[in-house]
Amino acid sequence: MAVRTTDQFANIVLSDLAWRRKEVRVISRLVAEHANTSRQQAILRGSIASLYAHWEGGVKAACSTYAEYLRYRRPHFQELDSVVIASVLRKRLTHLCVSGTTEELAELLDSMRDQNPRRLKIPKSFELSTQSNLSSTVLKKICRDIGIRYVNEFAVSEKLIDELLRMRNHLAHGDWLLLDHKDFPEFVNLIDRLLFRFSDLLIDFVSNQKYLRTA
Repeated sequence: MAVRTTDQFANIVLSDLAWRRKEVRVISRLVAEHANTSRQQAILRGSIASLYAHWEGGVKAACSTYAEYLRYRRPHFQELDSVVIASVLRKRLTHLCVSGTTEELAELLDSMRDQNPRRLKIPKSFELSTQSNLSSTVLKKICRDIGIRYVNEFAVSEKLIDELLRMRNHLAHGDWLLLDHKDFPEFVNLIDRLLFRFSDLLIDFVSNQKYLRTA
C-alpha cells in the first residue's frame, strides 16, 4: 500500500501500535489471572514469546511503513540527508564494490552528484532489518540507519530488552525456562513504553521531514 502523506504515515503507525498495545494488555491480564496455578508456567512461556513478537513486529512494521513512505515520495538525491542515502544504497554499493563493474559504480556515483536533480529509487528489497533478534544493539543500529535519536529511554532499558530476547530465544528453541510471574508486568510496561516511544520518534522524524538535508 502506498503511503502518500505524513498524516497517512502517522495513522498507519499508530493503528499498528494500538492493536499491539491492546493485545499486550490482554496477555497481561491472562498471566495475572493464572498466577500461582498449575497453568502458570505454560501461560508465562507463551506470553513471553508473544510479548517479544510484538516488540520485534511493532518496530519492523513501523520501519516498513517508513520505507513505503520514502518509496512513494521518491525524493531527489540532492535534498536527502546523507544517512538516508547511505541506508538505502548500502546493499547496492556493497554489491557493486564486490562484483559490479567500474562503469556501474561510476554511473551510480554520477547520479548522486549530477546537477540535474535525480530521484532516489527505493528498491522493494530495502528494509531496516531487525535481524529476527531485536536486541538493544540492533535497535541502536536501526535508529542510526534511520537518523532518529537513540534516546535515554532506550539506553536505560538495554538490559531488559536483551533479557527479553534471551528468554524468547530459549523458548523458541524449546528449552525449559522457569519464569516468575512477578517479573512479567515489568516486561509488559517495557514493551508498551518502548513501542510508543519508537513510533513517536519516527512519526516526528517523518512529519518534520528530518530525512531531508538541512541547509
